[in-house]
Amino acid sequence: MLGALALARLPERRVTAASLGAAVVAVAGSGMAYVATPDLRIVALSAVALGATAGFFVPLQRTLIHRDTPKPAVGRVIGTSEMLSRGSELLPLAFAPAAAAAFGVQQTLLGGLTIVLVVALASLPAAVRIDRGGHLRPVPPQPTHVATDEPISPPMP
Repeated sequence: MLGALALARLPERRVTAASLGAAVVAVAGSGMAYVATPDLRIVALSAVALGATAGFFVPLQRTLIHRDTPKPAVGRVIGTSEMLSRGSELLPLAFAPAAAAAFGVQQTLLGGLTIVLVVALASLPAAVRIDRGGHLRPVPPQPTHVATDEPISPPMP
């Protein structure tokens, strides 16, 4: 709830891909603080920070998708985003148990969060370019066809 309230007060000029990238950095950092220590005071504070940053990230991501996606493609983009999100939750299950057995649960969680943090930090320059319009290249939507050449979804008007 804290993150959503903060997002509601975010100036429009800060509703950007770079802010989304910074939110991922904050999620990873607060997650690292949450799992890195047995000190319950730090665990409690970092749990609040993790909830707030996640509460900021998700509505910001949805806002950017709805604002920046051509209207006929919003459903497909949301669907793709959800599929990738769910996949990113399931994929680690293929190797996390073995990593936890080999390195320990805490080290495995920290390793995963470190990967998220590094990828998010490496993505920030691209996010800034996106915000400056360096990504804009009009691409007309194309219907998707299966082997029978029937559209999966109705044609776009």
